[in-house]
Amino acid sequence: MFQQVRQFMTTFRDLENQDQPMNREDRERRERLRQILSAPVESVSNIQPPNRYVVVVASFYSQAGASFIAGNLAYHQAGKGISVILCELPTGTPYYYFALDCEERAEANTKPVDQYDEKIIKMQAGYLQIKANTPYRKRNVSYPEVTNWLLGNSKNASLLIIDISSGWKEEAASWIMDMSDEIWFVLDSDIPRFARTILTNDVPKVWNASGKKLRLIANKWDQAHTREPLKKRMEGTLSFWAPHQKQRHIDMLVPPYINQKVMNAHSKAKFLLEEHPEEEEAFARLAALLEE
Repeated sequence: MFQQVRQFMTTFRDLENQDQPMNREDRERRERLRQILSAPVESVSNIQPPNRYVVVVASFYSQAGASFIAGNLAYHQAGKGISVILCELPTGTPYYYFALDCEERAEANTKPVDQYDEKIIKMQAGYLQIKANTPYRKRNVSYPEVTNWLLGNSKNASLLIIDISSGWKEEAASWIMDMSDEIWFVLDSDIPRFARTILTNDVPKVWNASGKKLRLIANKWDQAHTREPLKKRMEGTLSFWAPHQKQRHIDMLVPPYINQKVMNAHSKAKFLLEEHPEEEEAFARLAALLEE
């Protein structure tokens, strides 16, 4: 992400120094970069150590399990002594505020960010900080504001996990995904719903991301789902979004968990791993993706 931030300056200068007249797209791009560079962001020299990493977790549709994956992954990584911040799409209605009983567990930030009452839930001896509310809920937000928010969070942890759930079609989500190091799209075995999502929505810009920036996580998949015909059917459906690109493959399968354990954790306003640490194997495998 920080390499992309540093590229803003280069891109801006290139646009400023063009001899030929700029088209509308270039003019809009220059103006957006001008806004970013004029925004009150802290010195980049203080926020660009190479070990800081930004992962966005999204789901193709609601209830596929993005928050389940993001929350338990964050908890697992923090348990290894890695400083982690978990937050949500800054313009959305918060999920963790309710899921983790924020009023009972959170502590108010003594230095409010952007004039809102930030509440933070701390776990794993403080290695995990969960931002339980969102700063720009239900209002239009500018690109500089989102950039400033992202940089402000990422400078305080080695790993920043942003749970955007099914809000990936929002403009703010698009900006965040563009600035992230990795994007995990979560799906489950609901084939009709998955196909409807792919066939009725425009392709997100990040779908053209190269390398390992974009990953596919299959959640709640039992042993029967691992067989090639069903897996290939899901991957074939994905090809409608990029028919001329190399077909994308599912990177990781997360098994379904015993409903009683999940319900038990939810009833106590806890993550699954918080209540049942013996279930960490799948999240250890997910964490290994970050090390590739």
